[in-house]
Amino acid sequence: MGVNERPTCITVIGWTWIIVGGLLCYSAAMSLWVRQLWEVPPELRQNLSVLAKLSPLLALAQIIVGILGVVSGISFLKLRKWARKVLQVLGTLCLLLVLGFAVYGMVMWVQERSALGPPGYALMLAVKGVVDTALAAVPLMIMLGYLGGDRVRKAMGLPPVEVALADADTPTG
Repeated sequence: MGVNERPTCITVIGWTWIIVGGLLCYSAAMSLWVRQLWEVPPELRQNLSVLAKLSPLLALAQIIVGILGVVSGISFLKLRKWARKVLQVLGTLCLLLVLGFAVYGMVMWVQERSALGPPGYALMLAVKGVVDTALAAVPLMIMLGYLGGDRVRKAMGLPPVEVALADADTPTG
């Protein structure tokens, strides 16, 4: 199957991961650079949150995920079967991260709602949280649906989902 015969969904998903991976690397590199420029005063170091203390390790993990996204995105465009699996794992991890932050945000909203501003502010924050979560989660779910779907499987020379499931249920030997 040539480039002209490649389904559009493969092109969109591949380029999305190339761009997102590049942005992840850029963001992490800038975070590390800023951290080098700004030294935390000793009297404030004890008050840093655990995440702030772990930020160099988180930035390194972000760079690794970014590089993995770029390499997998390029390989996905070349219809490499392994890249599909890697992008499924990355997409699932991203979806879990989005949903985890949504739950965290709602917990924080419930705990802090009495201290929030004018009437209606808490409701506005709740609606914003749901919309922000949907804006991140829905595209990830669509992408994961395509990655596991028959159109991508066919382009990569894999059997349709029903055949793959039936083969998995068939006893061997």
